[in-house]
Amino acid sequence: RGGRVEQGSMAVASLLWPSFPLDVVLSFCEPAALFAFDATCRHAHEAVNESLRARVLRMLPPSQHALLQPEQPWRELYRAMHAGAPLLCWTRAPSLDRPRFAHSTVVYKSHVVVFGGRHGPTYLNDVATLSLRSLEWLPDVTRGARPSPKRAHTAVVLGQRMYVLGGGSDVCPGSDEMHELDLELLEWRALSRPPGWSFLGHTCVPVGRSRLVVFGGCWWGDEFKVTDELREYDIEMDEWAAPAAVGAKPCARYRHSMVCVPGGKGEGGGDLCVLYGGDVSTWRG
Repeated sequence: RGGRVEQGSMAVASLLWPSFPLDVVLSFCEPAALFAFDATCRHAHEAVNESLRARVLRMLPPSQHALLQPEQPWRELYRAMHAGAPLLCWTRAPSLDRPRFAHSTVVYKSHVVVFGGRHGPTYLNDVATLSLRSLEWLPDVTRGARPSPKRAHTAVVLGQRMYVLGGGSDVCPGSDEMHELDLELLEWRALSRPPGWSFLGHTCVPVGRSRLVVFGGCWWGDEFKVTDELREYDIEMDEWAAPAAVGAKPCARYRHSMVCVPGGKGEGGGDLCVLYGGDVSTWRG
């Protein structure tokens, strides 16, 4: 019913059905049900040995294959699922028509939104949206002044808008473009550009409800340049600033990572931005 299988009837069915139709039935079970249903019963476990083990084996990493031994591991899995322990399970979605790398990905409601990137020698500026409910890619129906084709840019979501900054291509060693995409209206709009800033491989994180913090990046022009600049964007005012930060400043880098921990309470008592790793031509943490 609705893709769910009653646990109470599963043990009886597993005793009576041969493996092929049983495998079809198991394919409709949610991952949690495969662990939690009456396969913890000794008789049911023996009856569905091949079908159940094969299906569960595909959900477990190789390091956890020992969990498929009877009977105690099954009981532990049963208890874990009923205690609300998470089950990490990969599911492969359909492929895009044009594979890509150095793109950006954000989550908005029940959708995954992919922008830009590089496909072979081609730089992209399309929007690919994956529905997490149907696992289908939706057509790009966005309109307005979209960013130029690029890779190694950043994209973040605040509210119902996605903000895309920077990036580069074969004709642009580093971009200062700043755009927003309204994820409800599906409309692009160009925003003010950060003065004196044109980079790719940087990081950009949302802080609070109306600010973006940008750090680092590189420029692939005639001379390779790596920056340690810190920039801040005020969404409500559409204004850029170069805040004066105190403390031991990170060295110039690109291809690093940065996250904001809301309520992290750094030394100033506010949100905490955590920076890690990156490349300075030779990698340095």
